[in-house]
Amino acid sequence: MLLAPALMAMGACKGNETRESGSAGNTSSGVSFRTPPRVVGSWCGGTDKAPHWTYVFGGDGQYVRRNASGQGDSGMARFDSAQMTLIVDGRPVISYPWSMYSDPTLGDLLYIDGFSYVRGKCS
Repeated sequence: MLLAPALMAMGACKGNETRESGSAGNTSSGVSFRTPPRVVGSWCGGTDKAPHWTYVFGGDGQYVRRNASGQGDSGMARFDSAQMTLIVDGRPVISYPWSMYSDPTLGDLLYIDGFSYVRGKCS
């Protein structure tokens, strides 16, 4: 599956929180990976002080993240109810707090480390 940045960058607003967590799924080194169903897909967002990032999450726990400059990484994402841990080559790279909100206008919003992401890819 080829995943690359494409289009769309928007700001986002807070709405009703609906956190999700995964359980079964892909395993690597004894760790189970499964992306929460509402998180699966492409997300664009981040800070306005730097190029936006596109995160793409597969249902099996795989992820790709890239900014407009082409910087980024890929690997596995492990989700629990409040933390998302990105794992590259079997090593945890970083953990972020995460949550999801539903906004009546914008739809699902994914918050990673306090930054909002909307569905779609950044250009």
